[in-house]
Amino acid sequence: MNSFQYLFEIPLYQSGRIPQKVAAGVWRQGIKKETSSEQLVQTVDCVAIKLLEKGTKKGDRILLISDKYDVQWLAIDIAIMSTGAISVPLHFPMRKEEISAILARIEPTIIIYTSKVDLSLFGNNSNIFSSEEFISGPNPINEEELNKLKNIRQSILQDDIATIVHTSGSSGEPRAVALSHQNLISNLLSVLSIVPFTPGTRVMSFLPLSHIFERMVCYVYLASGCNIYFLDSYRYAIYALKDVRPAFFTSVPLVLERFAAVMEDRIEEASWFTRWAYNSWEKTNKGLVSHLGSIIAHQLIIKRWKRRMGGHLRGIISGAAYLDPKVEKLYERSGIKIRQGYGLTEASPVVTINRFEPGGHKRGTVGQPIPGVEVKINEDGEILVKGPNVMAGYYKDENATKHVIRDGWLYTGDIGHWEKDNFLVISDRKSSIYKHASGKFISPSQIESKLTQHSLIAQAMIIGFMRPYTVALIVPDFEALQKLCEEKNIHWTSPPYMIHNTMVIQIYRDLLDNMGFQSHERIEKFVLIENTWTPENGLLTATYKPRRKAIELKYSKAIEELYRD
Repeated sequence: MNSFQYLFEIPLYQSGRIPQKVAAGVWRQGIKKETSSEQLVQTVDCVAIKLLEKGTKKGDRILLISDKYDVQWLAIDIAIMSTGAISVPLHFPMRKEEISAILARIEPTIIIYTSKVDLSLFGNNSNIFSSEEFISGPNPINEEELNKLKNIRQSILQDDIATIVHTSGSSGEPRAVALSHQNLISNLLSVLSIVPFTPGTRVMSFLPLSHIFERMVCYVYLASGCNIYFLDSYRYAIYALKDVRPAFFTSVPLVLERFAAVMEDRIEEASWFTRWAYNSWEKTNKGLVSHLGSIIAHQLIIKRWKRRMGGHLRGIISGAAYLDPKVEKLYERSGIKIRQGYGLTEASPVVTINRFEPGGHKRGTVGQPIPGVEVKINEDGEILVKGPNVMAGYYKDENATKHVIRDGWLYTGDIGHWEKDNFLVISDRKSSIYKHASGKFISPSQIESKLTQHSLIAQAMIIGFMRPYTVALIVPDFEALQKLCEEKNIHWTSPPYMIHNTMVIQIYRDLLDNMGFQSHERIEKFVLIENTWTPENGLLTATYKPRRKAIELKYSKAIEELYRD
């Protein structure tokens, strides 16, 4: 196959044009389960035929819920779409009430799950099958079955719905976004034309494929002939880097900020000479002595850090949330290019991205629009998007669709502005930004990003909309806090008690007062939280963004206490 017009044609395209010994692999305490291009094609065909044997037909909705993401997940996803059915991946874990609402709306004909999924969530549904039932084999495929599959694939139209993707739900309940084959392929081809991936390039994937961003990126990897290595969680990324040695991976700011915090934390614990060298390296305008310190730091610190990152890392594509330019600068000066992008599920998802070539990147922005996509800023600052990537609509929700798509423009709900040379800057969600008593606007995500860069803060959320002043919920990094307490001779017991310790509270008060916030951004009060927010406890989305409403509800009593005189 010399080209492709649908996502499900990409494995055959790779196998025919740029065959790879390792199309994809898995890292689990070492590299395992490597799959070739040819094996991927065979797996997709086997899964598709098994789906047809179970009565799958064009337009059927098939749920795919998994606690892990790898090439088998991709194969099932591709196979579903190749039968003319609609792939409906779900985030894991998911609350029972969310599952119930999705089942009622989607009315799936088949549910495919992995071992850790709680089947009681799906009630007495009889069409539930383990992913192993489709992957195990491969069973021999006869010519008649292949011809039937080929005929079905040839009958699929560009405007047919390929997938229904649920939004992360960070600002409310998840919406069911219906994306056509044309939506997906147009976005893929646009991205493919501007990324530097070449056949044989090693890449790493640890974000959930149920989210459209990482899913689309993996299809771009496949179309480029990259060798994809999947991890079960971002938590293993720092360990897997030295084995996988990727040239590129995608990430969310949370992970990049943690990588940076680990290095800077170790610098703080190092000798005065190492700290001096690192501070010299950080300086922009260097004298002779600082220049010497910078050279020493590069040899002693930066090279070692890069080796821990695998030694071959050239670039990281970041999205989903605000990344502080200081963190981006740290990677850039280490020779690792971070390229931020912007997108949303309703846009299939990529809208803008910073390029890797000279002149195509501007720190602090989310880049320029990708080919074929129009972007403009509305009078109130809202970002509007138009192009073949804009969704077909919200599934079974015509009113919501009409509200966000008007005259062909997608109203994103995000606030932004242009910088020189058509670079887009995102301020925040339209629904999140609020006005301070001084009349100035406050962007919670930017303040939260600055807070979580500090080694003593693991997570933070800002509250202030329709309130007299700004407050913060802070989850301390208890490991770093314990070290500091030992240095300051503060008796350490355990997190549930330490968050109430007056000396610990004063440490955080001093920290907040010296972070360089503008006067209208001042955090008047705060509360320390004992438990980390995770996707498992429902306080983070699948892409590690805070579920603001859920967090505010859980800590409503503590929040109200902060606003009492």
